[in-house]
Amino acid sequence: ILDEFENLQPITKLLLQTITGFLLIWSGFIIPISDYFLLNYFFTIVWVVFISNAINMYDNIDLALITFSLIILTILIIKLFLNNFPIAYLIISISYLGCFLCFSMFNFYPSKLFMGDVGSFQIGAILSALTIKVLWVDYEFDNLITSFYQLLLNNLIFLIIILDVILVFFIRVSKKRNPFIGDTNHISHKLQKIFNSPNISAVALSFLTLMLGIVYIFLSEFSNLTFIINFII
Repeated sequence: ILDEFENLQPITKLLLQTITGFLLIWSGFIIPISDYFLLNYFFTIVWVVFISNAINMYDNIDLALITFSLIILTILIIKLFLNNFPIAYLIISISYLGCFLCFSMFNFYPSKLFMGDVGSFQIGAILSALTIKVLWVDYEFDNLITSFYQLLLNNLIFLIIILDVILVFFIRVSKKRNPFIGDTNHISHKLQKIFNSPNISAVALSFLTLMLGIVYIFLSEFSNLTFIINFII
């Protein structure tokens, strides 16, 4: 309701995302990145806040975020099936997948529906929570190289939005602008100028995410290659 009446300020968004992180920790959604629980708590909150912000920033043209979310959820559902996760995670994932499919019918350019900040933050919260249980559940700090490899692998499916955040952040800072105020320097905006179509730009970015997802599934589930070759891939 608040989102309908006014634009949420960056500090308000950060506070709500941090509260979400603490609620997930309280519910047992913790990334076991080390043997120190405080470091695990800190990394979990950073993960939730970063993913939520990155997804919120990615919602800058029609269809971009919803198609990206569809791909990510599909990858997570495949992981859930392959590893016999609790049925509750599968029910939540398939339910959101159905919602995203319905929403996408009204979100392509020219869109009839917008999700707003609360919509994108909800997607950020649910995806960060699911990835904590699906991607990070087997993470163990062994040695620097293997742990770094696992860190890269777990972030592979989010590579597009991570690059997008890094790109716009450095552009805004270099122009002495507030990095939390939106502009048209996102990757999607660059592609829109090339394809002259928001829909094609969104599909192109989602296709790249799909390719990254296929690589992730291959490396995490089916690859019998040596560690060095996996790392190179």
